Amino acid sequence: MSKHRFSRLSDRIVYSLYRAMAWALDRVPLSWTFRAGQALGLIGYGLAGRYRRLALRNVGTAFPGWNPAERRRCVCRHFRTLGANLLCALPLSRMPWEKARRFVDLTAFERVAPRLHRFKAAVWVLSHLSNWELLIHAARWGGHGRHGAVYQPLRNPLVDAHLRRAREGSGAELIDRSAGLSRGLNLLRAGGILGILMDQHAGDHGVWTPFFGRLASTTPLAALLAKKTGAALVPVAVHTVGVARWRVEVEPFIEHRGASVEEVTSRINDALAAQIRRAPRDWFWVHRRWKTPSPRFLLRTYRRGVYVPARLAGRLTPFRVLVRSPDEPEAARWAAPLVRAIKTGRPDAHVAVLTEAGLAAFWQSVPEADEVLTIRPQEAVWRVARRLKQARFEVALLLPDSPRCGWEAFLAGIPRRVGYARPGRTWCLNQVIPEQQATARGEDPSGPYLRIAERIGAGPAKPVAGKPGASVASGRG
Repeated sequence: MSKHRFSRLSDRIVYSLYRAMAWALDRVPLSWTFRAGQALGLIGYGLAGRYRRLALRNVGTAFPGWNPAERRRCVCRHFRTLGANLLCALPLSRMPWEKARRFVDLTAFERVAPRLHRFKAAVWVLSHLSNWELLIHAARWGGHGRHGAVYQPLRNPLVDAHLRRAREGSGAELIDRSAGLSRGLNLLRAGGILGILMDQHAGDHGVWTPFFGRLASTTPLAALLAKKTGAALVPVAVHTVGVARWRVEVEPFIEHRGASVEEVTSRINDALAAQIRRAPRDWFWVHRRWKTPSPRFLLRTYRRGVYVPARLAGRLTPFRVLVRSPDEPEAARWAAPLVRAIKTGRPDAHVAVLTEAGLAAFWQSVPEADEVLTIRPQEAVWRVARRLKQARFEVALLLPDSPRCGWEAFLAGIPRRVGYARPGRTWCLNQVIPEQQATARGEDPSGPYLRIAERIGAGPAKPVAGKPGASVASGRG
């Protein structure tokens, strides 16, 4: 069977199971569905170790002051709540609003509705909080006539088509993310409401701006649309408040007049973080919001670059990079420009250099090295790895050719391990730097290290002094 035919068959099987589950859930009380979802979520917490670890890591990023027991408690509650909300979303997505209304408290929305109606149009800033599927009914809440939402199609085309019909049946206009700017502008200029999910990783097209104090690629779409149309920018969220009971919350409107797109986007992230802090169990913690981009985890060459508002200057969570120094003094000197490139590549970089004890004094004289870790004479690989694991590095740049440095980073569990392919350690790498032949006249000794810097995103730009509220990119676009 061809790969394409197998994919179509698996899509049909999944769709059949989805429709059967939806049919069954339509015939039981919603409170039963909620309780069943809680039980399934608890089972998932026990069995889905990969997602449990991801959620624990994300909670630790957002709430670094919490102890391990608090993080585990939050993640366990999250899995139960997530299971309940995902299961309840199936009947709620097809339920008439007159019936669904019984399960939703709209008091907060009704309180701000008169102010909302004073604007010709509004952009709703949304996130994956609680039962976000309830927001498809927003067109029935009154005001502004048209209501649309920017969405990303599901991988299964059959399930996607069914959900799309159900959502559009509630009065919502669905706009594919690839056409979000043009169609979103048309809807807002016609006096409608447009909902945009803001808590997804935006990849190469996003603004790298703080979210819970950690740089995250964030879509500027909501800010762009609000500034172009003058629409109100309104953070709206759904919170779980009981068994099959939800409440819609509306944050203070976000001011965008006179502010740059980057500044408005950073304000949006602040509003989302405030919503999540109010109900941590409700957010979708199993999504990689703070994804380390590949291969360019330095951010100078990204189109919209990095924006750190002045109010957060000096308060970013460090992006921890380990540089394994060459063991020869001459090679270490030629590797120093790589460390400088990392420091100018992103404002949150914390660079630690791991080196033999004899080179510690040299690296301590390099101002861009924030920390120097030494390998003690005869220290075993596993002991070094244990120290590195406790330091929780996110990236390791392996400059020596020896297999040992690969083992150190691998055993330490550092997620991104970068270097040239070399016998005995290539399998330890998950980002291999392509080799380049030296010219006939030879190559600058720093060339191999600067090629690493270029491949990880330092780019050809000159070093930029970090300034609060400044972009550290070669262009914003």
